[in-house]
Amino acid sequence: MRYRSEVDVAISLVTWAMVSVGHPLAELVLEDVDEEADQYLIEHIDDLEGRAMRSPPTNFMGNADRARFDLLRRGSDEEFLATAQDLAGRLLGEMRDSRQAGLFVAARGTATNGQQRAAVVKLQVVAPHTGYLRRTRGRVRLRAVKDALNMPGELQKGALYPDPRSSSAVVVGDQLDVGALYFLRAVGVRQHQSPKAAVAALYSAVKVRVPHAEETVAASISGRRPESVSKALDGLVEDLPELAPMRPEIEAELRGQRRPPVALDPDRASSLRRIISGNGIEIAGPVAAMRARVGDPSELDDGRWQVVVTFDSKPSDRIR
Repeated sequence: MRYRSEVDVAISLVTWAMVSVGHPLAELVLEDVDEEADQYLIEHIDDLEGRAMRSPPTNFMGNADRARFDLLRRGSDEEFLATAQDLAGRLLGEMRDSRQAGLFVAARGTATNGQQRAAVVKLQVVAPHTGYLRRTRGRVRLRAVKDALNMPGELQKGALYPDPRSSSAVVVGDQLDVGALYFLRAVGVRQHQSPKAAVAALYSAVKVRVPHAEETVAASISGRRPESVSKALDGLVEDLPELAPMRPEIEAELRGQRRPPVALDPDRASSLRRIISGNGIEIAGPVAAMRARVGDPSELDDGRWQVVVTFDSKPSDRIR
């Protein structure tokens, strides 16, 4: 079901331009939109706003990046246009692939409660219509190309400012693929890793430093079910004191990632799995259960290896 904002937004300023590798960027102008195009843009803004509670927090890289969005949101018409032109140029500069061609749109919306919002989106061209948009010359009319672009609800590259969450400055699309990073760089924001993926990022950063204690690391994270990287590291240092001097290094590494892990999904943390495999056979399960029920692989006198699994009751035995 498509999200619909409870607070209606009216588009007050909007500009757009085609962005395509190898093509010069047109000079942006304030655009007039008909009712159909206006509704199309509002639905995209509503879609972004609806992602606020499920999209990882995003913050500006620096003061200059925040200042751009402040001008989009509250600056004069001239400042709005100049800032949009700057952002469109930055976006084009970050694009490396002609398949990334699309329409850059900057909009200012005023809600019925008086709050102003600034949105920057990059609308992707739907594959069958790529040639049509590339052949467009001069002014690109949004209504004419609307059907060639992302529909609301499918947006992968967008930023809405401000974010209603205190821990985040900007709402961004929740498509966390590496290919979307060029958009984040262009608009000057850094998005946290998703809480689910953050568990794996933390686990990898720690286990590489204490490979001999891999199972202890997994057991500490899964057993405590922490909700943040900081709390997880507190528990890890308690369980593995030798990790204490490495903590600043681990935190610096995680902060430096393209999408830093901050919040953790406690359900994903509790489901970290241990996997023992060999000869086409795989024994796998949650770390805590594996520790309680599965012995460590032991070498036999003839050079083969053995794993002993203990069950409380008769296990099922089937072929599928």
